[in-house]
Amino acid sequence: MFKREYDEWNDSLQKVLDKKAISDYAKLNKTLAETLDDRKLLLKLLAVNLYDMEDNSRIELLIDFKKSYAESICLFKEILKKHGTGLSDEDVDDLTITFFEAMHGFYPYANHSKKQMEAMYKVGVGYDNGTEVELARRCLDRLLRD
Repeated sequence: MFKREYDEWNDSLQKVLDKKAISDYAKLNKTLAETLDDRKLLLKLLAVNLYDMEDNSRIELLIDFKKSYAESICLFKEILKKHGTGLSDEDVDDLTITFFEAMHGFYPYANHSKKQMEAMYKVGVGYDNGTEVELARRCLDRLLRD
């Protein structure tokens, strides 16, 4: 499932990479965030215990998945280099790893069970964080500020 989800996300990332240069960061942020619009399962899988899932997978399946994951990282970096004018290689590397780390939290912050909402309400914690795409866009807005 992970491989399929990353492969499908890679198709979306490739389409962004193939666009002519996007010089406006707000438009780039929106475009990149929207690549996750149909990737709810990917984001949900990232929110579960990835370490144990990978550790308990057969090595050949894990390698196959990691190839798709590596392609996502490469495509994301290529998009930032092409469209993120003025970013150094170090900035691209830092931004990429930070965004990929943040992706693990998009699903659980955008989706709450009734029980979770009740508990948060009772302790006075807000829970309307927006959709996964909105969270991704806000993350990219902060990471790609001039």
